[in-house]
Amino acid sequence: MLERAMHVAYRSTFRRDDDIELALATATFGGAHLLRLPTYGLVPGGPADLVAVRVSSAAEAGVTRPARELALKAGRVVHARSNRSDD
Repeated sequence: MLERAMHVAYRSTFRRDDDIELALATATFGGAHLLRLPTYGLVPGGPADLVAVRVSSAAEAGVTRPARELALKAGRVVHARSNRSDD
């Protein structure tokens, strides 16, 4: 979804951080909202599907193609980046 958000921002000529964050919200929460998913996001009882990236802002995540640090599916770790030389 980060890649899709990047394409939405690029094709829409978004340059400001808040516009890029809007593209990210559209690619993530927007679809869940349209599908009326009641437990989307970080909420108690939610499915615990998420990808964690090391960035300083949502806008940075939408334009830099950050490495995926951690991925969870149904609360289970399906990917963990072990070689972190930038710590």
